[in-house]
Amino acid sequence: MVHALHRFGLHPEEFLATCHKLSESATLGDVWDELDLVAGTIIVPLLVYPLIHAGPLHCLVNLLFLHLFGSRLESRASTLRFLAFVVSSGSIAGVAEVLLSPANEVVRVGASGTVAAMLGAYLCWYRSARAVFLVPLVVIPVFARLPVALAGGMWIVMQIAPVARFLGAGGAEPISWLAIAMGLLSGFILGPLLLFRHRNSR
Repeated sequence: MVHALHRFGLHPEEFLATCHKLSESATLGDVWDELDLVAGTIIVPLLVYPLIHAGPLHCLVNLLFLHLFGSRLESRASTLRFLAFVVSSGSIAGVAEVLLSPANEVVRVGASGTVAAMLGAYLCWYRSARAVFLVPLVVIPVFARLPVALAGGMWIVMQIAPVARFLGAGGAEPISWLAIAMGLLSGFILGPLLLFRHRNSR
């Protein structure tokens, strides 16, 4: 698990080093010569890091909310535009988190930024929507219809434990608060741009 996290995650130090090297490139030819480096430290990590999670609970929680928000968003737009939204919002969240906290060298993994973007886009159109959730009351679980906005807040809180347990080392801040915040912001902006209603959607 740890090997996968560090191999496929987004490494801030490598990302920033490549950006610095590209900034010193004089011509497009110089940039082209560094294409392998760019692909290995920027492009591929930004595409892959949302798919890697800190553990089963981290993955299952994100999958649950991915289905909750994503299924309705995809149904209102085309699959291609929904995919563009997912890739764009995840990349924006990852880049923003690295650039705004360059001293944090913890490897970035997880779809927190992407799910947060879906929450932001979802709230653009369905802020009053409700969904059925299994709520544990003491020892008796019950089903209840809760506002999706409240469920989104619960999801943000649930990001803390699994990421902190697997990635919290060396005193570094393990929680992707910046990814969640930038994901929400990108969802509010990119949602109306990319997820406008498809003519065949209901």
